Amino acid sequence: MSIDLGLTGQRALVTGGTKGVGAAVVAAFRDAGVRVITTARVPPERPIEGVRFIAADVSTSSGCVAVAEEVKSQSGGVDIIVNVVGGSTAPPGGFAALGDAEWAEALDQNLMSAVRLDRALLPAMLEQGSGVIIHVTSIQARLPLPESTTAYAAAKAALSTYSKSLSKRSFGPATAKYRELGTAANLLTFNRLGVLPTRNFQSGTFDEAVSLSPEEIRQTHSRTQRLSRKGSQGGRTPHNDPPHSQG
Repeated sequence: MSIDLGLTGQRALVTGGTKGVGAAVVAAFRDAGVRVITTARVPPERPIEGVRFIAADVSTSSGCVAVAEEVKSQSGGVDIIVNVVGGSTAPPGGFAALGDAEWAEALDQNLMSAVRLDRALLPAMLEQGSGVIIHVTSIQARLPLPESTTAYAAAKAALSTYSKSLSKRSFGPATAKYRELGTAANLLTFNRLGVLPTRNFQSGTFDEAVSLSPEEIRQTHSRTQRLSRKGSQGGRTPHNDPPHSQG
């Protein structure tokens, strides 16, 4: 039995969408009728039907600029951003084995990729009055492995803090809300009339965090659409660790 999630025609950008969690997110969105753009450093072995691909390294500033410009050109912006890109290639040996280059690589890949894309794409999302941003983090932000992933864990902790800080900012008529989806991801949602209630997972696994039933998703999306339409008509504005890689 197929259930319409009400996402048909929504525009989504998924980074690192050719492998692991990213590929699963891309497939789920595509099957739900979402207009998906995904990015990775190298194309998938086989083209993904119905999905637009941008080859870029979003751990670099130039790569993020290229992706943002292409997204705006192809779709005029996005309604959903899922930042899956992440990983670590640091050598073993603990903190003493990490030089400036290893720290810079970890921060660029696991933190700055999200910061730069948000900076480029969030203003247009705020202008349209609604949007969803998901940053995939890691349980290592709280439980680091000191001999192998110190820089990675620190970058993921910074990503969580950045996500929470972003939600504290006043976006004018668009009110943001931050939720932790277990220890694996951070969710930022906003619309013209404030934020809809979102299930709050303070603990648990990534699978539990994203396992809202289709009916719950449908009802939440329907309510969002009603509120957004009301807002556009002058309504009152009230004040763990999934595997993921750059690709």
